[in-house]
Formats: sequence, C-alpha cells, structure tokens
Amino acid sequence: MLFRSRPVGYIKVIAEPGGKVLRVTDLVVSAPVRRQGIASGLVLAVMNMASSRDYLYVVMEMQSRNDPAVSLAEKMGLTFCGFRDNYFPNQDMALFFSRFVR
Repeated sequence: MLFRSRPVGYIKVIAEPGGKVLRVTDLVVSAPVRRQGIASGLVLAVMNMASSRDYLYVVMEMQSRNDPAVSLAEKMGLTFCGFRDNYFPNQDMALFFSRFVR
C-alpha cells in the first residue's frame, strides 16, 4: 500500500536529564498500515540515534493492557524493567521495557 507524502505513524522520544536515557512515550501507527514493520523501523531509528548520540539506554513505556506494544518491545530486544501504578491520566498501570544500546 503506497501512501504518498502522508504520515502513517510517529514516535515521541524524550531525553532524560543527564543524557543517558531516551524514553519512548508514544508510538502510533495508522491502522491500515500496521503489521508492516513501521513501528519496528521507528524503534530501530531511535536505538540508532541513541547509540550515535552516546545515550546508554532506550526505555519504552506502555499501558499494561497494550499487548501489541509489549510484543514489539520484546521483539526489539527490550526487557521488562518495571511498572508503576496509576501512571497514566486514566489511572492505568505503566510497564517499562529497556535496552542497553552501546
């Protein structure tokens, strides 16, 4: 499926103070183009950016009920590193996955 000059997804990355961690807080891919490697490509781009800019870790946060995000994190080599109750505005629990990139 070809989308000419139309965004089909985005990733939001926050650099943690201290310059050692990049945190992925949002990752969205349009429904018609899911399961085509777009999310994986976005995460890979963040890992490459982290490595080239001397960050040590990439951390992804997601709602605990977001099974596709958990599967993506594991597929990309991130490992579970913690959780936090009532993290999101709707009081959902957050799961955190991280990967050493250097």
